[in-house]
Amino acid sequence: MIENWSLIFGVTVWKIWYWRNQLLFANVSPCRLYVVSEIKAWVHEIQQTFKATLPERQCKVLVGIGWTALTWPLFRLNTDGSRGVNGAASAGGLIPDANGNWVRGFGMNIGFCSISMAELWGLYQGLYLAWHHGIRFLGVEVGSRCIIHMLESRDQSPNMHTPLINSIKNLLKRDWHISIRHIYREANFAADFLAKKAGSLALGFHAFQEPPAGLGPWLCYDMYESMIFRSVVP
Repeated sequence: MIENWSLIFGVTVWKIWYWRNQLLFANVSPCRLYVVSEIKAWVHEIQQTFKATLPERQCKVLVGIGWTALTWPLFRLNTDGSRGVNGAASAGGLIPDANGNWVRGFGMNIGFCSISMAELWGLYQGLYLAWHHGIRFLGVEVGSRCIIHMLESRDQSPNMHTPLINSIKNLLKRDWHISIRHIYREANFAADFLAKKAGSLALGFHAFQEPPAGLGPWLCYDMYESMIFRSVVP
């Protein structure tokens, strides 16, 4: 693949500016071991997003977006990632049954990483939790198209995402029935809530046997299959 040097230059300049501001205003400096790999990861993510959306950019339609019930015995896994203005990232997700009833949830305070890395951690931890809870029929919904592109990509070039992507692929190869699809933010409010909440918790993984305080309204929103209309690419 021919490298897009103008994109690499733009991302590099932007990241230098971003890291400078982090150092000046938050006294946070980037890890030198990951400077180049993070720039490459951003370039790759932008390229994949651009290729995925450019041909359809003028073909948007108005649709109703919201949570929909599944057919038993299929469980659902909703995951999301979050990244604050200071660069700290977190992930979260939940596993409801076919009717939207709470089964398990989780949050993970990751520390400093890219939003794509946070999304990947959310997917990995959600899959791991579902497997060890004995779930073998699972419909996975993630809030980022880029994550799906990463999993489907045949690009063998190593980058900072590679080890985690390989771990996710190994989980997907286990003996269970599973599907993954992208959903819009309007159908993923509960996972978004958990991802943001995880940022206020101690570093590491946190499993929730019961819904955390504040999540109730979003669970009800899902169970009643509320819809929000927006223009999207079909």
